[in-house]
Amino acid sequence: MSKPEPPQLQLQMPPDVQRGAYANQVLIANTKEEFVFDFVFNAPPQAVVNARVILAPAHAKRLLQALQQSIAQYEAHFGEIDTSIPEPPARH
Repeated sequence: MSKPEPPQLQLQMPPDVQRGAYANQVLIANTKEEFVFDFVFNAPPQAVVNARVILAPAHAKRLLQALQQSIAQYEAHFGEIDTSIPEPPARH
């Protein structure tokens, strides 16, 4: 006899979360119990934390693994991602 399948999780997304939050910088801090990710929109002279995500260490490691896999797939399709930081324009 086969095991009954677990019920499907129904994911709900409130409209304010559905819009997403743009970030061009991430600040990461950790304690023994958690990792804190502050997603920042940095538009000098201001920088605003748009979202804070707190993960247990095991979840943070699984996030790292998922990101590595996603980036490998992206680069296989689109080419290597350039992570160099461009020089700021010269001021005269």
